[in-house]
Formats: sequence, structure tokens, C-alpha cells
Amino acid sequence: MGKPKRLNLILLLVNLTLLSGIFWVVRLSVSSFQITDNSEVIVDKLTIVQFDNLSEENNNITIQQYDNEVVSSSEIKMEDVPELLPSKMNLDVPFTSQAPEKNWDQPWQDACEEAAVLMLDAYYKGYGLSPLFSKDEILKMVDWQDERGWGYSIEAEKVLKLTDWYMSSKQIRIVEDPSVEEIKEFVASGNPVLILAYGKDLPNTHFSGDGPEYHALIIRGYNEQGFYTNDPGTRNGENFFYTYENLMDSIHDWNGGDVTADPWVTKSPFPETGSVFQMITTKPNSASDVFTLQTGDMKPQAKAVQVADVNVWPNPYFGYNPEERNPIDQRMHFTHLPESGSWKIRIFDLAGNHIRTLNGSSVGDGTQFSVWDLRNDFGVPVASGMYIAHVESGGKSKILKLAVVQPEQRLDRY
Repeated sequence: MGKPKRLNLILLLVNLTLLSGIFWVVRLSVSSFQITDNSEVIVDKLTIVQFDNLSEENNNITIQQYDNEVVSSSEIKMEDVPELLPSKMNLDVPFTSQAPEKNWDQPWQDACEEAAVLMLDAYYKGYGLSPLFSKDEILKMVDWQDERGWGYSIEAEKVLKLTDWYMSSKQIRIVEDPSVEEIKEFVASGNPVLILAYGKDLPNTHFSGDGPEYHALIIRGYNEQGFYTNDPGTRNGENFFYTYENLMDSIHDWNGGDVTADPWVTKSPFPETGSVFQMITTKPNSASDVFTLQTGDMKPQAKAVQVADVNVWPNPYFGYNPEERNPIDQRMHFTHLPESGSWKIRIFDLAGNHIRTLNGSSVGDGTQFSVWDLRNDFGVPVASGMYIAHVESGGKSKILKLAVVQPEQRLDRY
């Protein structure tokens, strides 16, 4: 009976050896990798994966198993290495609406880019967002853009400059025509993604009308069906869900105002400062070659005057304007005035009495605003009531109705 026991023991040892070999193969296909300083990836205690001078021609990894001596060696392709992205991810990105105090007049109507940048900054620096704080910070960014004559809606390159200025310590880059997998990789690495989109393609039932022409929002997470976002275009936008198809189809740049055009074709008439041009020739170049470039005089084509776009904000003026810094600094803003040329705004009361004339002009610097300080031509504050504004520019005109409700004033002395 001794021999069968010994034979059984030998068979048992052989079976255990075979099982351990099978386990090692299975373990190898599912193990996670740990990078070491010498370009090695440790799969488990006995297995080392060595990168063999990877290039386009040589994309092999040599896998060796060590137990004081080499036991086995094999090769696998790079594409055989499993992806380790989690199936679900949702980052804790603070949320603010682009209209923190629920006032959707300008500049809040188009403040989605600023709100998105603010949410990124709050996430990376670890602070919360209250309505009052968000309002003040968004206005800082709006003022910074106004100083540069950018207007309300800005393309990706200017969003990048705004982000660099406001966040200062965070490196941001633009990825054109991104894929779902690229976005998921960014999010899985702990980085929210700012998306610029054609808002009318976004199926958000909280949008008013057909939705914004141009929109910015934050992708904070994903699951098998789509992306979790912080959408500042609605006060219900925190953790708002869009399917992959809905969001990816909506991605567009501003394109000089033609948001529905090719997503990555910018229609700026001139290159911006710092633009780089590459010359591709059909012959080899030497160090002695000299290229001479010459351009003709720039002849920008003046844009057609569109007086029909002129509007006024806030309207009605109800005793207060969010941009006022003190009770004496009253103001109503005439917006979307022509980008070039001159304009005249005459204000009348309902009896036809002339109250005030505002004259202005632009030299193509993007200034499209004029401010009425709610005083007449003699510097006297106007009374509460209805007023008529007659806007003239380039031989065209528009009439606007204005409502003014002055705040209550109490005199200390009579």
C-alpha cells in the first residue's frame, strides 16, 4: 500500500504544479500593473514585464517570471494589455448656474463660459460656490473680457486664455474633435472636461425656448450610457445627464458666430498674435535657403450695421442694477450696438419731451455698449416711468421701450 500512496503524492504534486501554472496564466491576464523607476511593470511578486524599446515597428512587451531563476518567457502585443478605466465615474465638481441670482439678463444670459471656468477652479482648489461669491467672480471674468473687447461669446482659444488668467496655476489644453474614450480617460484621471457646444442640440428640458445658440458646460463623470455634467445653463444643471450621442453631436466652437458650421473651422478674418504658419515644400531644404514673404495692405471688410440687434439691460430697471457699485451709480446698458461706425441714442418720455442724447462710436475694437446713467441732459435724475429710446446708426433706426422704477429715497433733512 506504500507505493500507491507515494504515487498519489507524486500525482498530487504534479496536479498542484499544473494548477499553479494555469493560475499564473489567468492571473497574468487580469493583474494590475505597477510602474517602477527602471521602466519595469510588476504584475505580481514573481512576474515582471519589461518594455523592449517600444516604437511603431516594435510594440512588444517581454514577460518573464522569476523564482531565483527564469522559469518561462513569452511575448504579448500592446493591444492585449487590458484597459483599466472604471465603468463608472463621477467627480465632486462644485456647481453654479451662470445666473447665480436667477437674473437672466446680460451678462448672465451668455455667462456660461465664465461659470464653467469658475467650477473648474473651485474643483481644483477645493472650495464651494455660493450665489453671491459666484456672481462676483463671474463679473470679474466678464470685466476682464470687456477690457479686451471680446464680447459675450468667445471661441475655444479665448476660453483657454480666460482659464489661464483666472486659474493661473492649472495647465489647460484644447483637444479638437475628442472621442468618448478620450474624455472618459481625462475624467477617470480626476480631471473634469470643459465642453463648448451648440446648445440647441442639447436635449435639456430646463432650457428656455430652443436653448442657447452657444453653450459651455462641464463633464464631471460617466457611466455606460453617457456623461454626467454640470450644466450652468439652468439652476437644475448639477449632475445633469446627457447620452454620449447627444453630447458628442453638440460639440462645436464659436466659429465667429456660425456655431452650426464645421466644429473646428474658425472664421476669424485675420490670424491672432502668436499664430504659427508651417511651409511644406516638395524639395529638401538646406540651411542656406531663404524664404521671403510679403503681404498686401489689410483691407478689412466692414460688417453690415445691424441696429435691429440693439437692446437695453436691465429692462425694467427696478431700483437696482447688479453692476452698480453704489446707490448713486445708476445705469442702464444699451447692448449689441454696431461694431464699427457711430450711433446716436435719443431718449424721450411718453409726453414726447426730450430727456437725454447719447452719442457714441466704435473703431472696430469690439466696443458695443453705451451706458445711460438715468439722468437728463442737465444731470438731474429722471423720475420713475416709461421712456422711449430712438437708436440711429448707419441710416437705420430702432425704437425701444424702457421702464424705470427709482428706489425709495429718504431725506435726513428738510
